Amino acid sequence: MNAEKWSTSFSGWGIWLWKINSSFAFLVILFIIVSNGRADLVFMKDGFFLQGKVRRDHQIELDPATKEAVAYPKGFFQVDEN
Repeated sequence: MNAEKWSTSFSGWGIWLWKINSSFAFLVILFIIVSNGRADLVFMKDGFFLQGKVRRDHQIELDPATKEAVAYPKGFFQVDEN
């Protein structure tokens, strides 16, 4: 009788773990699809628009007092069409 209780509880855990793993896999796939499809649109005053990813270079400096890295924006904004 104890063996039947153990097998019943184990099959319940198996289904529970399978549901968690399948949900996690779905979320990972959804995140990959959404993150790769992102693009920015920059609209000009005359109605022209640029499509791509907006980027800006950064300069990283180390703060001597706190030893913490600080990123400062450097240069102009760029639109990468790739």
